[in-house]
Amino acid sequence: MQNSTLSASTVFDLIRPRSDFSGLTKAAKLQLVAFATIASLGFAALWGAAAGSCVPALAVGNLIKVPLVVLLSALTAAPLGVVAWKLLGEETSVTDLLLAHARAILAGSLLLGTLVPIVALYYHSSRFAGPLLADATALASLGIGVVVFLRLALRAPGVHNKIVRIAVPAMMLVVQGAAMLQLIALASPILPDPTMFREGVDGFVDSHAERSNRTRVEDARR
Repeated sequence: MQNSTLSASTVFDLIRPRSDFSGLTKAAKLQLVAFATIASLGFAALWGAAAGSCVPALAVGNLIKVPLVVLLSALTAAPLGVVAWKLLGEETSVTDLLLAHARAILAGSLLLGTLVPIVALYYHSSRFAGPLLADATALASLGIGVVVFLRLALRAPGVHNKIVRIAVPAMMLVVQGAAMLQLIALASPILPDPTMFREGVDGFVDSHAERSNRTRVEDARR
């Protein structure tokens, strides 16, 4: 891709691993970062509306809440990535790192967007499978984003320092995941039914404590 003309097909250019943006100027790359981010927010909003479609007020709220979770978690991770990318000696432009990050988020969000019909269908037809499918699609999108980000970071042009190119994206992913978990807790309810993510870190800690207490009680009874 040797020009920065944006269109619907740009979405597919951005998620193709073999797409080459090295010939673009820094300004054009930043334009693609913005385009990928906006498109990602749109797909996330559609998924949020579908996941909350059983409750109209929740669906409308999710049009804002889910994109905000995606955006704010990405912004939380970006400063660490930018600083670490340069401090650890990577000579590739930070713009390439940001573009890889935005493309990864777009790939994950696009998966959410393509699964909107099935998520809405199951939420309206199965109280058991609906929440499970919503959680599964969210986790699948995160997995896709992780794979795409690491792959693009390794394939970025310039002097290759594989340790940096794996470590920095990994740190960004950890920070983004941690931020996303708490943002979901702050934005909840997002899904009509309680999920493992609704309480954030506290939910996981409480669940672990409950399991530990249950185990101790069972052991005492024996």
